[in-house]
Amino acid sequence: MTGTPLPHPLLTRIYRLETDPGLTGGIFTGRALTGRLLPGASADRDKPMADGSAGCALRYTLQTRDGDLLHVRSRGVIAGDDTFRTATNIQTDAPSLGWLNTGVFVGVALWHDDGVIHETYLVD
Repeated sequence: MTGTPLPHPLLTRIYRLETDPGLTGGIFTGRALTGRLLPGASADRDKPMADGSAGCALRYTLQTRDGDLLHVRSRGVIAGDDTFRTATNIQTDAPSLGWLNTGVFVGVALWHDDGVIHETYLVD
């Protein structure tokens, strides 16, 4: 089996989330998903590391335009330039969005003075 080629993963952007400072609100947009970040249902934590980077853990709830709830958990690493990469898990009870429960997701984000921009991608 050594040398057996494997397919290269592809990334499909699912949504772009733009939040207010402290995750107090925001909107997300994508080809199949659009809605808002629910204020009061979100939290983030950072843990500084010896090399100057920091681990991050984000939890937030999104509400789609149709009223469905998406519970999102992201864990990752923040680089020195305020960007970070995450592994993301999305859970929902919405039957039409059940594919989110079994998807593998990664994200890239940027902290800035006005909040966070976070893009989430499905690994195909």
